[in-house]
Amino acid sequence: MRKRVPLITLTTGTVVLETIVIWTVGAQSSLALAPQVSAPAPYGVFHDIRWLLVYHESWLGFVLELIALLLFRTALTTALVVLAWPDDRHASPRPSWRDLARRSAVATGIGAVALLPFAVLLFAMAVVSLSWLFFVAVPVLVMRRRAVRLARSCSRSER
Repeated sequence: MRKRVPLITLTTGTVVLETIVIWTVGAQSSLALAPQVSAPAPYGVFHDIRWLLVYHESWLGFVLELIALLLFRTALTTALVVLAWPDDRHASPRPSWRDLARRSAVATGIGAVALLPFAVLLFAMAVVSLSWLFFVAVPVLVMRRRAVRLARSCSRSER
């Protein structure tokens, strides 16, 4: 357990730090997001993207915050993997910091690109009451696909 103290300190420390920052800037309604800062991928990346989408005021700010997001998440993921890597003789050897950082950067970038549309949809549905559209549109899309299949099979059987 003593070997895991740095890992526990890093994971809880980042949560405490984000909680203090959120409390200080007066965004108490967002305190529930703080524990997600130390979450593993892809949850941590999704957490960061949600903050990025809310707190930027220009395209330049968005790009700079995106770069900061990628650097922070890469560094945090790399540190968490290094601290969580088993050090017993049966474990595979840990890759170097450089290799882990490169892999973390690639995974963070791919995760950010993949999750960005879903984060945008999440905000769009939260800002405007669109849930009724979602619940109506999904069954219609599913039924439409089924109807197209039936129409194709009927037209083939008539030939």
